[in-house]
Amino acid sequence: MHTTPQRGAFTLLEILLVVAAIGILAAIVIVAINPQRQLGKVRDAERQSEVATLKDGIEQYSLDNNGQYPSEIEVNTYKEVCDTEAVAPSNCPDTYVDLSDVVPDQLAAIPRDPQSSDINEDTGYEVAKDENGNIVVKAPSTEVDSAPKRAGATVVVGYSLSNVSYDNQSFDVSGETVNPHGAAF
Repeated sequence: MHTTPQRGAFTLLEILLVVAAIGILAAIVIVAINPQRQLGKVRDAERQSEVATLKDGIEQYSLDNNGQYPSEIEVNTYKEVCDTEAVAPSNCPDTYVDLSDVVPDQLAAIPRDPQSSDINEDTGYEVAKDENGNIVVKAPSTEVDSAPKRAGATVVVGYSLSNVSYDNQSFDVSGETVNPHGAAF
């Protein structure tokens, strides 16, 4: 009598070991990727771009108005930028800066922080003038500590008219860069 050889099947223990190994590898990959940090970096990049956009719009307003900035921007007093698309300019609180004169000629719209709600005047960005009269725009909601650690360190945004520094968990833009090519560092 001729018998066919039995093929070996996987045992329950072997299957459990493979499933456990896959689970451990998946956990390691998720921890290594850190999706929350990656999303924070994306939002911070958007903030950095919007800070530069705001500063450029205000600077363009100054050029178009004989060197005058909007009157509500004060020296060394940071005020949040009021979203005049969400509320009427007359309803902006005194602690906010109304940049409705800058829209639409110099800016298409006032940018909002990626995590700011769309239902009120909060934009998540602050503006002031420094002691030298330069415009400084901040994004205080910066999430990821990925920029240079020392105060006043310069990070060039990617074009030649902005100086972006990172201090106290926020991006600041002021003055002019010394890098004519605007390469990002």
